Amino acid sequence: MSEEPQTPKPPLFSGEPFERMIAIVIALVTLIAAVMALLEADAGAKTSQALRQSQQYAVQAIGAKAVGELQTNYAWNDAYRNWLEWNTSAVIAAEKDDAAAAERYTAVRDQVGSLTPLLTEPYFDPAQDDLPNIRAFEANTYLVETTILAERFLVASDLSGELEDKEKAYGTQLLLTAVSLFLYGLSLTIVGRMRWLFVIMGSVIINIALIWM
Repeated sequence: MSEEPQTPKPPLFSGEPFERMIAIVIALVTLIAAVMALLEADAGAKTSQALRQSQQYAVQAIGAKAVGELQTNYAWNDAYRNWLEWNTSAVIAAEKDDAAAAERYTAVRDQVGSLTPLLTEPYFDPAQDDLPNIRAFEANTYLVETTILAERFLVASDLSGELEDKEKAYGTQLLLTAVSLFLYGLSLTIVGRMRWLFVIMGSVIINIALIWM
């Protein structure tokens, strides 16, 4: 019995050498486009995250400033003024040799002094200080915190802007890649030397996109 002739396996790429070359190039450019799309998506996600962080820091800074100003206003305009009135009353009672009244006024004064840290050390020592150190109290209550939050807000805002620029750049690069793929595909529909013009144009555009990355 004679052996049946073996059917040759089809080549991996059929068609003319030019068509095979363009098929490989299109596959490579498509892979590059996929990488660009992933980078664009990653930059977009990081942009959103940085934007949320900047907004969070802004809200925290505003809240800390508002609460701190309320605490400072109460400590200085209410608590300290009441403390000063009761302390004055205690001094006057002591000068009048009214020990019982002086003791009562002193007890109320001390109770008022416990309502806010401004009237305690290290901000105020009645035996040594004429006035509470309101500046140090403000700094420790909210100024330092709001300054740190404001700096973090600026850093997050700058990062968000940089990432947004990257995201837009990747989008433009994807557009250039799409144009390059279109030109490569168009070269397959043309016969003659003219098709090389589209290949060259597509290659120039994809190289611009790659250099831009």
